[in-house]
Amino acid sequence: LKGTKYGLKDTQGYSTIDEFKECFPKMLALGERVLKQNDGANAKGYWHVECLTPCKEDCVPLDWKVKCTEAIDNHVEEHCLSDFMTMCEKYFDGKDSMLLDRRF
Repeated sequence: LKGTKYGLKDTQGYSTIDEFKECFPKMLALGERVLKQNDGANAKGYWHVECLTPCKEDCVPLDWKVKCTEAIDNHVEEHCLSDFMTMCEKYFDGKDSMLLDRRF
Protein backbone atom coordinates (compact mmCIF):
# COMPACT_ATOMS: atom_id res chain seq x y z
CA LEU A 1 0.00 0.00 0.00
CA LYS A 2 3.01 2.28 0.23
CA GLY A 3 2.71 5.00 -2.37
CA THR A 4 -1.06 4.67 -2.67
CA LYS A 5 -3.79 6.77 -1.10
CA TYR A 6 -4.42 3.85 1.30
CA GLY A 7 -0.97 3.63 2.83
CA LEU A 8 0.84 5.94 5.23
CA LYS A 9 3.91 7.56 3.69
CA ASP A 10 6.08 6.62 6.64
CA THR A 11 5.17 2.92 6.70
CA GLN A 12 8.15 0.64 6.14
CA GLY A 13 8.56 -3.09 5.68
CA TYR A 14 11.87 -4.72 6.64
CA SER A 15 12.79 -8.06 5.10
CA THR A 16 16.25 -8.34 6.69
CA ILE A 17 17.71 -7.51 10.07
CA ASP A 18 20.33 -5.32 8.38
CA GLU A 19 17.65 -3.24 6.67
CA PHE A 20 15.79 -2.93 9.99
CA LYS A 21 18.91 -1.81 11.87
CA GLU A 22 19.73 0.73 9.17
CA CYS A 23 16.27 2.28 8.77
CA PHE A 24 14.41 1.90 12.07
CA PRO A 25 16.39 4.56 14.03
CA LYS A 26 15.44 7.12 11.34
CA MET A 27 11.78 6.11 11.44
CA LEU A 28 11.72 6.22 15.26
CA ALA A 29 13.05 9.79 15.12
CA LEU A 30 9.71 10.71 13.47
CA GLY A 31 7.82 9.62 16.60
CA GLU A 32 6.25 6.57 18.24
CA ARG A 33 6.21 3.43 16.09
CA VAL A 34 4.35 0.14 15.95
CA LEU A 35 6.21 -2.96 14.75
CA LYS A 36 4.29 -6.00 13.58
CA GLN A 37 5.86 -9.38 12.89
CA ASN A 38 4.89 -10.79 9.48
CA ASP A 39 1.17 -10.28 8.97
CA GLY A 40 0.38 -9.35 12.58
CA ALA A 41 -2.51 -11.83 12.75
CA ASN A 42 -2.10 -12.09 16.50
CA ALA A 43 -0.48 -9.84 19.08
CA LYS A 44 2.75 -11.87 19.32
CA GLY A 45 5.66 -9.86 17.95
CA TYR A 46 3.58 -6.68 17.93
CA TRP A 47 5.47 -3.85 19.67
CA HIS A 48 4.74 -0.22 20.44
CA VAL A 49 8.11 1.59 20.62
CA GLU A 50 8.78 5.12 21.84
CA CYS A 51 11.77 7.10 23.03
CA LEU A 52 11.84 7.69 26.79
CA THR A 53 12.99 11.22 26.10
CA PRO A 54 12.28 13.01 22.82
CA CYS A 55 15.02 12.86 20.21
CA LYS A 56 15.61 16.03 18.21
CA GLU A 57 17.93 14.34 15.71
CA ASP A 58 17.10 12.82 12.29
CA CYS A 59 18.19 9.43 13.59
CA VAL A 60 17.77 8.06 17.13
CA PRO A 61 21.19 7.16 18.59
CA LEU A 62 21.74 3.44 19.24
CA ASP A 63 22.35 4.05 22.96
CA TRP A 64 19.05 5.98 23.35
CA LYS A 65 16.59 4.49 25.86
CA VAL A 66 13.31 3.25 24.40
CA LYS A 67 10.10 2.02 26.01
CA CYS A 68 8.72 -1.09 24.31
CA THR A 69 5.24 -2.46 24.99
CA GLU A 70 4.31 -5.88 23.59
CA ALA A 71 0.64 -6.16 22.66
CA ILE A 72 0.22 -9.84 23.52
CA ASP A 73 0.27 -9.17 27.27
CA ASN A 74 0.87 -5.40 27.44
CA HIS A 75 4.15 -5.85 29.31
CA VAL A 76 6.65 -3.01 29.14
CA GLU A 77 10.38 -3.31 28.66
CA GLU A 78 13.01 -0.58 28.55
CA HIS A 79 16.10 -1.08 26.41
CA CYS A 80 18.71 0.93 24.63
CA LEU A 81 17.70 1.03 20.97
CA SER A 82 20.54 -1.25 19.82
CA ASP A 83 19.56 -3.97 22.32
CA PHE A 84 15.91 -3.81 21.27
CA MET A 85 16.84 -4.14 17.60
CA THR A 86 19.10 -7.12 18.40
CA MET A 87 16.18 -8.70 20.29
CA CYS A 88 14.09 -8.34 17.10
CA GLU A 89 16.51 -10.55 15.12
CA LYS A 90 14.31 -13.54 15.98
CA TYR A 91 11.54 -12.06 13.80
CA PHE A 92 13.72 -12.56 10.73
CA ASP A 93 14.48 -16.26 11.30
CA GLY A 94 11.81 -17.90 9.16
CA LYS A 95 11.17 -18.01 5.45
CA ASP A 96 9.46 -14.83 4.22
CA SER A 97 9.89 -13.24 7.66
CA MET A 98 9.58 -9.49 7.98
CA LEU A 99 8.67 -6.61 10.28
CA LEU A 100 6.15 -3.97 9.33
CA ASP A 101 6.86 -0.54 10.84
CA ARG A 102 4.19 2.14 10.99
CA ARG A 103 3.52 5.25 13.01
CA PHE A 104 1.48 4.97 16.20
